[in-house]
Amino acid sequence: MIPISLKLSNFTSYGENVPELNFTKFHLAAISGPNGAGKSSLLDAITWCVWGWSRAGDSADNLVKLGQHDMSVEFSFDLDGHEFTVKRRRSTKSGGNSALEFWSNSHNLTEGTIKSTQQKIIDTLHLTFETFT
Repeated sequence: MIPISLKLSNFTSYGENVPELNFTKFHLAAISGPNGAGKSSLLDAITWCVWGWSRAGDSADNLVKLGQHDMSVEFSFDLDGHEFTVKRRRSTKSGGNSALEFWSNSHNLTEGTIKSTQQKIIDTLHLTFETFT
Protein backbone atom coordinates (compact mmCIF):
# COMPACT_ATOMS: atom_id res chain seq x y z
CA MET A 1 0.00 0.00 0.00
CA ILE A 2 1.57 3.26 -1.18
CA PRO A 3 -0.23 6.39 0.08
CA ILE A 4 -1.42 8.87 -2.56
CA SER A 5 -3.55 11.41 -0.69
CA LEU A 6 -5.32 12.11 2.59
CA LYS A 7 -8.28 14.46 3.01
CA LEU A 8 -9.70 15.35 6.45
CA SER A 9 -12.69 17.28 7.69
CA ASN A 10 -13.40 17.82 11.42
CA PHE A 11 -11.13 14.94 12.39
CA THR A 12 -9.68 15.39 15.91
CA SER A 13 -7.85 18.75 15.93
CA TYR A 14 -8.33 19.33 12.20
CA GLY A 15 -11.29 21.46 11.15
CA GLU A 16 -12.95 22.02 7.81
CA ASN A 17 -11.16 22.99 4.58
CA VAL A 18 -7.93 21.26 5.59
CA PRO A 19 -5.49 21.20 2.65
CA GLU A 20 -5.14 17.76 1.08
CA LEU A 21 -1.97 15.90 2.01
CA ASN A 22 -0.51 14.74 -1.31
CA PHE A 23 2.01 11.96 -0.69
CA THR A 24 3.16 11.93 -4.33
CA LYS A 25 5.04 15.21 -3.78
CA PHE A 26 7.76 13.57 -1.68
CA HIS A 27 9.56 10.25 -1.23
CA LEU A 28 10.51 10.66 2.41
CA ALA A 29 9.13 13.05 5.02
CA ALA A 30 9.46 13.80 8.70
CA ILE A 31 6.44 15.14 10.53
CA SER A 32 7.46 17.36 13.41
CA GLY A 33 5.82 19.87 15.70
CA PRO A 34 4.84 20.54 19.27
CA ASN A 35 2.69 18.19 21.35
CA GLY A 36 -0.95 18.44 20.36
CA ALA A 37 -0.25 19.80 16.87
CA GLY A 38 -1.94 16.83 15.17
CA LYS A 39 1.00 14.67 14.05
CA SER A 40 -0.43 11.41 15.43
CA SER A 41 -3.88 12.37 14.17
CA LEU A 42 -2.65 11.88 10.60
CA LEU A 43 -1.92 8.21 11.32
CA ASP A 44 -5.19 7.92 13.25
CA ALA A 45 -7.02 9.34 10.24
CA ILE A 46 -5.54 6.69 7.95
CA THR A 47 -6.24 3.79 10.30
CA TRP A 48 -9.77 4.99 11.10
CA CYS A 49 -10.55 5.51 7.44
CA VAL A 50 -9.21 2.15 6.26
CA TRP A 51 -9.98 -0.12 9.24
CA GLY A 52 -12.46 1.81 11.40
CA TRP A 53 -9.99 1.81 14.31
CA SER A 54 -7.57 4.33 15.80
CA ARG A 55 -5.64 4.74 19.04
CA ALA A 56 -9.06 5.65 20.53
CA GLY A 57 -10.36 2.18 19.63
CA ASP A 58 -13.51 1.84 17.57
CA SER A 59 -15.31 4.83 19.14
CA ALA A 60 -15.48 7.21 16.20
CA ASP A 61 -17.46 9.79 18.17
CA ASN A 62 -14.29 10.54 20.17
CA LEU A 63 -12.53 11.51 16.92
CA VAL A 64 -15.01 14.19 15.85
CA LYS A 65 -13.55 17.68 16.36
CA LEU A 66 -14.83 19.29 19.53
CA GLY A 67 -17.95 21.35 18.84
CA GLN A 68 -18.66 19.63 15.50
CA HIS A 69 -21.14 16.90 14.59
CA ASP A 70 -19.79 15.52 11.29
CA MET A 71 -16.36 14.29 10.24
CA SER A 72 -14.93 12.59 7.21
CA VAL A 73 -11.66 11.11 6.00
CA GLU A 74 -10.76 10.13 2.45
CA PHE A 75 -7.58 8.13 1.86
CA SER A 76 -6.26 7.11 -1.56
CA PHE A 77 -3.48 4.61 -2.09
CA ASP A 78 -1.80 2.55 -4.77
CA LEU A 79 -1.76 -1.22 -4.52
CA ASP A 80 -0.11 -3.29 -7.25
CA GLY A 81 -0.53 -0.49 -9.79
CA HIS A 82 -4.22 0.14 -9.01
CA GLU A 83 -5.51 3.24 -7.25
CA PHE A 84 -8.02 2.69 -4.45
CA THR A 85 -9.91 5.22 -2.34
CA VAL A 86 -11.60 4.66 1.00
CA LYS A 87 -14.10 7.25 2.26
CA ARG A 88 -15.41 7.06 5.80
CA ARG A 89 -17.83 9.49 7.45
CA ARG A 90 -19.35 9.82 10.89
CA SER A 91 -22.16 12.03 12.13
CA THR A 92 -23.09 12.28 15.80
CA LYS A 93 -26.47 13.85 15.06
CA SER A 94 -29.67 11.96 15.93
CA GLY A 95 -27.96 9.02 17.61
CA GLY A 96 -25.12 8.74 15.09
CA ASN A 97 -24.69 7.61 11.53
CA SER A 98 -21.67 6.13 9.74
CA ALA A 99 -20.84 5.54 6.09
CA LEU A 100 -18.03 3.69 4.32
CA GLU A 101 -17.24 3.69 0.60
CA PHE A 102 -14.56 1.76 -1.30
CA TRP A 103 -13.51 2.74 -4.81
CA SER A 104 -11.06 1.47 -7.42
CA ASN A 105 -10.49 4.41 -9.73
CA SER A 106 -14.08 5.26 -10.77
CA HIS A 107 -15.49 1.79 -9.96
CA ASN A 108 -17.57 1.62 -6.78
CA LEU A 109 -16.59 -1.49 -4.81
CA THR A 110 -18.82 -0.63 -1.84
CA GLU A 111 -20.85 -3.55 -0.53
CA GLY A 112 -24.35 -3.40 0.98
CA THR A 113 -23.19 -2.97 4.58
CA ILE A 114 -20.29 -1.31 6.36
CA LYS A 115 -19.21 -4.69 7.72
CA SER A 116 -19.07 -6.34 4.29
CA THR A 117 -17.34 -3.30 2.74
CA GLN A 118 -14.81 -3.37 5.59
CA GLN A 119 -14.08 -7.03 4.90
CA LYS A 120 -13.63 -6.28 1.19
CA ILE A 121 -11.05 -3.61 2.05
CA ILE A 122 -9.15 -5.99 4.33
CA ASP A 123 -9.28 -8.77 1.72
CA THR A 124 -8.01 -6.38 -0.96
CA LEU A 125 -5.14 -5.10 1.20
CA HIS A 126 -4.30 -8.47 2.77
CA LEU A 127 -3.52 -6.34 5.81
CA THR A 128 -5.24 -6.03 9.18
CA PHE A 129 -5.20 -3.05 11.53
CA GLU A 130 -2.97 -4.97 13.94
CA THR A 131 -0.43 -5.82 11.27
CA PHE A 132 -0.38 -2.25 9.93
CA THR A 133 0.14 -0.71 13.35
